[in-house]
Amino acid sequence: MDLPPRVVDPDPPPRHAAQRVGVRAWAKENGHSVNDRGRVPAEIREAYAKAH
Repeated sequence: MDLPPRVVDPDPPPRHAAQRVGVRAWAKENGHSVNDRGRVPAEIREAYAKAH
């Protein structure tokens, strides 16, 4: 049985809580709307990565 190639997210979400907290804090300070819980949206992760 052939399996399809695995798709890897080029910008995976931060895995550690401290990283997520830092991304959320940066997002709020820079005018992005982000929830206090749950997954950080890809567009916010991308903006954070560009800024750092």
